[in-house]
Amino acid sequence: MSTKLTNKIASIMIFFAILLIMTGLYMNFSTSDVLDPIRDVDKANDNPGEVTITTNDGKPPATNSNDTNTNTNNGSSDTPITNDNTGNNTSSDTDLNPSTSNGNTNTGSNTNSSNNNTGNNSGSNTTPSTPIPDPTPTPEPTPDPTPVVDPLTNYRKQIEDTYGIKVLYGSETNGYVVGSLGTTVITDTNVMKSTLEQLNTALSMYPNGFFREFSKQNMSLNVYLIKNYSAENVTGVTDFAPRRTIISIATDFPFDESFHHEMLHYIEHYIESAGGRFTAWNSFNPLDFTYGVENSSYSYSKTGTPGSYFVNNYAQTSANEDRASTFEYMTASVKYSCYDSNDYPIWKKSNYLSTMIETYFTTVSSSVVDYWERYIY
Repeated sequence: MSTKLTNKIASIMIFFAILLIMTGLYMNFSTSDVLDPIRDVDKANDNPGEVTITTNDGKPPATNSNDTNTNTNNGSSDTPITNDNTGNNTSSDTDLNPSTSNGNTNTGSNTNSSNNNTGNNSGSNTTPSTPIPDPTPTPEPTPDPTPVVDPLTNYRKQIEDTYGIKVLYGSETNGYVVGSLGTTVITDTNVMKSTLEQLNTALSMYPNGFFREFSKQNMSLNVYLIKNYSAENVTGVTDFAPRRTIISIATDFPFDESFHHEMLHYIEHYIESAGGRFTAWNSFNPLDFTYGVENSSYSYSKTGTPGSYFVNNYAQTSANEDRASTFEYMTASVKYSCYDSNDYPIWKKSNYLSTMIETYFTTVSSSVVDYWERYIY
């Protein structure tokens, strides 16, 4: 390359360098007007709005002028503090946000390269510094007493974790209304304890994983333990709410009968949601029988006749109640004579229910005699 060409290129480079320097002076760039390459945060403070400090206890922060950056929490309460940029500062920057100050809080006038400096400097801004008053210190909170662990709460959690259900009782059921029926909460701790124990025993009679299967049809189980309903003769209600089923049990009545009765409603709804139909059910009834027309001579509870068609009169109100009432007898603590022969209608109904449950639940095996099958196999 010739000397003449080299000199020409050098002259051009010098020209552009001088141009860049003059442009920078004209625009008054400073080190505070660029992104910090380490933090990648904007250090320029040309939007003097509010600085937000996040606390972990929902209370205003207690700070003083000697505080350093101890804000390592991520609480959910935001406390705004006005950003008063009136200090004698060459960059017009008063940074009150300890999370972006590299461990320091600037509370007075400073230079562009020094923090925690309360002296004056030779900057062009000679406006007197107005000190920022410290916020009123927040009194130290009184430590909460050592929490008392409720043994019922722990027991309830064990039940929930074991079976994959939710259990509510006491004040948790306050205001619960279902099917226009109001409910009364359980207030007696002894009743709560006894009912939880009965619930745990009843749940344990079903195969492992049985209740988790219901989630396949968005029917996760919630059990509400209440004292009674506004209608004094109601013992339990099954509410098929969206994405969950709520079974509420009135503990003023015998628990096991009510629970297993409602459980069959729950099971039947799952089977039908999966496409199952109880098409053969009516074949086990008298030819002249119609649901809704009670005939006590057909009821085992009224006659004691082993060959009865129905376990009780309530079973004659509908096919659904017939199946649920039959399931009560299948899960009873004693065997009734209506199970003494596989020729009896109640035995046939029970066997049909058992087959349907085995068909639609993967946790139920035909090679295992489940609790509700004890009297038919």
